[in-house]
Amino acid sequence: MVIRPGGKIRVQAFGGLTGMDEALEIVDSLPENDWIQFVNTQSDGNIFHTPYLYEIFRNTKNHVPRLAAVVSRSDGLLNALMLTVQVNVAGGLLKRLTGRGILYGGLLCPPQQKYPDSISRLVEMHDQKLRSHVLLTEIRNMNSTAFFRSSLEANGYVYRDYLNYVIDLQQGPERIYNSFSTSCKRNIRKAETSGIEIRVLEDLDGVPVFYRMLQKTYARAKVVIADISLFENAFRVLYPKNMIKIFVAYLGMVPIACRSVFLFKDRMYDWYAGSDPAYYKHCPNEWMVWHILRMGIQNGFRIFDFGGAGFPDEKYGVRDFKSRFGGKLVNHGRYTKIYSPLWFQISKVGYRAYQHVI
Repeated sequence: MVIRPGGKIRVQAFGGLTGMDEALEIVDSLPENDWIQFVNTQSDGNIFHTPYLYEIFRNTKNHVPRLAAVVSRSDGLLNALMLTVQVNVAGGLLKRLTGRGILYGGLLCPPQQKYPDSISRLVEMHDQKLRSHVLLTEIRNMNSTAFFRSSLEANGYVYRDYLNYVIDLQQGPERIYNSFSTSCKRNIRKAETSGIEIRVLEDLDGVPVFYRMLQKTYARAKVVIADISLFENAFRVLYPKNMIKIFVAYLGMVPIACRSVFLFKDRMYDWYAGSDPAYYKHCPNEWMVWHILRMGIQNGFRIFDFGGAGFPDEKYGVRDFKSRFGGKLVNHGRYTKIYSPLWFQISKVGYRAYQHVI
């Protein structure tokens, strides 16, 4: 990918280039076409690296996306990219206390680095910019990070194992179904005869129904959920590009479960899901996942990514649910850097108090 002359690029937005090869520069914006081309041509490029997600988060309440990229001065080639989202649960005086920087798609760079030191410098500049706004940065990996792990750890990032399940859709429906657990197959058969109808949202008017179900699900789990503007913007930006599907399961006129997936390249990414426990006996969650997997197979997708299965040393009911679908368990881990350990501990106490309130 080559950046065209005259493109909208701000150079050295994250500070000077001390210690970096003079042939490189750090930028905080890129021409959209070149940006998406780079993501498309990298094997590890995923939807969370794209300018589309930048646009979504830019218009979402309490979210601020920040781009940092390393570019060659001589030929304009993009060498590495970090798309970080500054997420704040609260505003005002509590804004920094609740702030996190999250790289939902991980750090993107070619495995064969012409300028190996550029990753370390990019991360260093990123931290200089973010540390006054957030308590920590978390990098959520979707692929192996072995080739730049040392650069992250040298900059104070701590690695921790984090699991995920992925399903190879190229196996076909029969082999995939046969890999499901006995209880999962039983629940799917039960759902087939329960009269559940799965509808795909086709306009913004359906987003509030989806969101209300998410709100109730997250409230039961005592977890803060993003503002509805996140889902409205995701639908507005991605639906015309056929890059998002939002499903709602109905029993009669009553919505009982929902699920959303991103579609990018040859992958489906499980995003947000919710359900009403009053209708668990009808098994809408298993039925909906099976419906989505079959849709993916029919449309030529290669991989279904379950979007995370938790830390292996912690109990996580969501992991138990996802394990029933016979996918491959992978461990790409996560990296975290805490900028202020004291304030981080204070924020944890405050969050626990908030959970008791809700």
